[in-house]
Amino acid sequence: MKKGLVFTVLLLSSATIISAIGTGFYIPDKTDYINREGTSYSDSENNAASSIYPIGTILEITNQEGNSESVYVNDRIEMPPDRRIMLNRHAASQLAVMESGYDDLSVEVVFIPEKQEDEGNQGWYKFLVSIVDTNEEANNLYSILQSNGLRPSVSIENGRIDVFVRYIPQYQTKGVDTLLENLGYPNTVMMDDENPYI
Repeated sequence: MKKGLVFTVLLLSSATIISAIGTGFYIPDKTDYINREGTSYSDSENNAASSIYPIGTILEITNQEGNSESVYVNDRIEMPPDRRIMLNRHAASQLAVMESGYDDLSVEVVFIPEKQEDEGNQGWYKFLVSIVDTNEEANNLYSILQSNGLRPSVSIENGRIDVFVRYIPQYQTKGVDTLLENLGYPNTVMMDDENPYI
């Protein structure tokens, strides 16, 4: 059974973010912007950021003419307290809210994923590849990881030398895990990492 939630939407002109009550649209300032899900911002798909719906939620948004679009929530951004959803440019264009300037949109929840984001998760991950004994071992492993297109990092604390690969978006975690296993490191540990683009 679908659960519905309706917001009244007021759109005002702005260069990057169009202000709104309930929702609006946003265009990142960086051309290489990576969203919270770990993928690039797209102007060819209907996506959105939300402060209340988890990553992976699908919304059906309908404008006052009765035209509907399915929108996939794949981002988190800072937004004022009166905002709940920020559409990407493609979704806003499809719903004709960019041209009209003002619109009433109904927002209906079609799907919410069972596994929701962990608190503090940034959509990026790192793997603890190995704990080594010497700087030489750390340097050798660092070179191997780097030559295979990964971003290695070494952490030394209380005499313990940890070698990581870092800044892995969610959609690449399985591939990186397989690559590390093929390199001879089958017992890696995946953990949350910070977003390198913030």
